[in-house]
Amino acid sequence: MKIENNPTFLLPDTIHGRSIFEKVIPTVNSLEAIFSSLKQKAWSIADLKYWEKPIIKAYRLEDIIDHLRPAGPDERISLVKNQILTHHASRLGSNPIAIYLLAYYLQKTNRNDLQGFIEFAKQQGITQKENSITAIWYAGKKDGKYLGILDLKLKIIDLNFLENWIQNVPAVIVKERPIKIRTTVLSTELTARDHLDCFLNSLETKPVFMGINSYSWCKDVIAPENHNRIPKAFNIKFYRDDVWDYCRNTANGDLESLLIILSWGGMNREHAKKLLEKENHVLDIVRKLRSGYFENRKKAFEYIQEKRKQGLLPGMGIGYFTKLICFLQPKLRGYIMDQWVAKSVNLLLGIPLVHIANHSWVSDENTPAIYEDFCAYIDEIAVSINRSGFETEEYLFSVGGHKKGKWRHHVVQHYI
Repeated sequence: MKIENNPTFLLPDTIHGRSIFEKVIPTVNSLEAIFSSLKQKAWSIADLKYWEKPIIKAYRLEDIIDHLRPAGPDERISLVKNQILTHHASRLGSNPIAIYLLAYYLQKTNRNDLQGFIEFAKQQGITQKENSITAIWYAGKKDGKYLGILDLKLKIIDLNFLENWIQNVPAVIVKERPIKIRTTVLSTELTARDHLDCFLNSLETKPVFMGINSYSWCKDVIAPENHNRIPKAFNIKFYRDDVWDYCRNTANGDLESLLIILSWGGMNREHAKKLLEKENHVLDIVRKLRSGYFENRKKAFEYIQEKRKQGLLPGMGIGYFTKLICFLQPKLRGYIMDQWVAKSVNLLLGIPLVHIANHSWVSDENTPAIYEDFCAYIDEIAVSINRSGFETEEYLFSVGGHKKGKWRHHVVQHYI
């Protein structure tokens, strides 16, 4: 049906008294993605991942979930639009406001490019962080197109909806007092949104990871009579990409591939000695990963964790065996779950998804399901910042040592 718009209606910069320039930075998600996820989970909101739930609240979808389930695509769009119109703007989250803000920008400036939107958002004092502005842009664009408010060229095609949204003011319902949940990992001063802003601001500098001298490390963990097994090529400090290249080369052996990973990561030498006393168990894992044996990262984690439970991997915890998944079967997109990436994910989620013992190591309480959620969340962040999952993991790890990276410094300061 053709929509007849009022071309003279100018969008104001407030909706029901709410400024469109405040609290408008959304979490990573879209209506199309959340409906796809809900369908896979039999429309159970409880079964959604932690980072998927904010968009449910943003559009107040929990109230209409039983209507959304049987609805066709067009009816589903109508249901969401109706939720927006029947709720006071103060009761909606940032996602629908991002649609309106983008439409406001399009009408106000007659531009439809991201760079122009970044300049506009900075001028309006929304934020000076370009990654946060980009998140607004993509959220508004994706959901705006999905709801039929914007077309593919970012032209406003349903101005009447926006006009109705402005002019029909629902009754203001007294806002419930928010429930504060205390955990052992959250800062008492900053919210998950604050942590995300800091993370996005840290992306200006890409971290570079160089290991210690692999040859020297190997000499310390391998018996002297076997030093001749250490490749002379190990007498350098490998970068992360070098480790991938080495393990990808089928001319290199399984043991050598294992050694380059452990030495690059700087594994405790005593732990490595224990692990290599019965190397056949860990080499079984190496062979399976290099041959593409595992269907997905969750199954790889489950297989390795079971060996650890049986006591077959002495000295190798989750922080190190996920390095094997990362480097030996990279197609699984299994990320390294060490304490720094785990703490980063916990801060950004606002909940302790990954269990960390004594504030310093990823414990065996973490299950394959937790690892899958951990990796899936990194995948979601990667999409929002237009990076690969592995690059995103590197940014989350950041740089340690005396000259800490911006994000590592933030994690150290705020992870309680």
